[in-house]
Amino acid sequence: MKRVLQSISPFFFAVLLGLNGLGCPRGSQGACAEGDHKDAVDGCNSCECVDGGWQCTEMACPTPDVARDAGAEEPEQEKVDAGPSIHADAGTARPEKQDGGAGAIIEWDAGPLASFQTDAGHTPHVHFDAGQFASPNIDSGMHALTPMDAGTDEATVVDAGSSLPIATDGGTSSLPLCTPVNFNVGPPNYDCSPNITPWPPSIDDVAYGDDPLQKMDIYIPDTSDTLPLLIWIHGGGWKGGKKHPFPCFIWAITQGEYVVVSVNYRLTIGNIVEGTNEVSLGVPWPAQVADVKQAVRFLRANAANYQIQPDNIGVIGSSAGGHLSAIMGLAGDDDWLRGDALALPEQSDAVQAAVDMYGPTRPDLMDQQLEALGICVEPQCHDCNTSPEYTLLDCHGVGLESCNIPTTKMSPITYVDASDPPMIVAHGDADCSVPPQQSQLLANRLALHGVEHEFILVPGAGHQKNPVAQGIGLSKLQQFFDEHLRGCKRP
Repeated sequence: MKRVLQSISPFFFAVLLGLNGLGCPRGSQGACAEGDHKDAVDGCNSCECVDGGWQCTEMACPTPDVARDAGAEEPEQEKVDAGPSIHADAGTARPEKQDGGAGAIIEWDAGPLASFQTDAGHTPHVHFDAGQFASPNIDSGMHALTPMDAGTDEATVVDAGSSLPIATDGGTSSLPLCTPVNFNVGPPNYDCSPNITPWPPSIDDVAYGDDPLQKMDIYIPDTSDTLPLLIWIHGGGWKGGKKHPFPCFIWAITQGEYVVVSVNYRLTIGNIVEGTNEVSLGVPWPAQVADVKQAVRFLRANAANYQIQPDNIGVIGSSAGGHLSAIMGLAGDDDWLRGDALALPEQSDAVQAAVDMYGPTRPDLMDQQLEALGICVEPQCHDCNTSPEYTLLDCHGVGLESCNIPTTKMSPITYVDASDPPMIVAHGDADCSVPPQQSQLLANRLALHGVEHEFILVPGAGHQKNPVAQGIGLSKLQQFFDEHLRGCKRP
């Protein structure tokens, strides 16, 4: 081999090196001197003087497909995934393969598609990258809930595939203590059970539109103070559910220091509204979020009547309500999503904080994600004519491909941008209705755009609001809303 290399002219050898992409730098071109060592040409194990210049005869250059860790200190545009492919890892800036959910709809995966590729730089675990459908563990970089970013060694909690700190208490240590609310009688002490009488006093069935389902209940603490507003959005597959009763943990996180609203919205199937003889007709997307938006505009316009601070509004919901909460956080004042609920257009329907508990984000991927989860005996079918998404998206043929409304129009991922308010996205890792990969995709897109957020995967939790809320932590939820709606922390 050495003789063959010696027989090649320096010019041709340089061309050959350029063609095969090895790129070994040439050494100095001075006269040869006996005793010159192998470092005379950078990147070569040995070299010889050929035709008056240094010639590499045994190369030691890295090959193009050597894997590099996503957290290595190379230029951002050159970071590649830890596997042998050149798919960019979650959160890198490589334009052709961006983070999960970024850019073109067809490029949702946050990393390599090979079924056994682990996330950036981490080999001790086999948790697959967001978008992989070969393992029940869908977290990209968190690895069994350890607070590790893809390819980093930071001990702080950061989002999978990003280097953004996402702890919701970021900065709260410097926040002032919350000023106590001046209760007229004393702090509310509600028993956390909807079966206990009396349920907290409320103004019931406040109409924000003409449809019998366009109503809400408003709970105002016994105080003369104005307060932030927290809106609960119920689930039920967009075809069922109701505003009362709603989860008791709402009282635990508000403790009488928020106005609380529980809102009904039009559903996808017609029904007789409970307690009345009135009929609400079924309507497809975006009527459901259009109604919640109109409710927010109504509450802003009437803030003085209900002791609401109109610039401090948060939303929280689960399942279909979690999906609507995410849309409310990510698509404030979007004209198309206002649909036919057009009252009070001069008012904003944007909110300042949102919590999405296991809301769908990509219905077209849910069936394969549930199969990949590997723990569901009879998982819910979503690409079926009987699915909630089929009705929501106004489908009339076989599966979701027959829908009149594209899935992207109802996907929260579509509406993410850098101006979005803080969010918590939470999901049980044993959810056989909406797979946890759905929330991971949203978290990836939030990280890509630098939106303050926290993604929480709750071990063992299914499609259940109370276990997921407990998994988030009621103190964390309280702290999240206090920080972003009150600008303070509790003593």
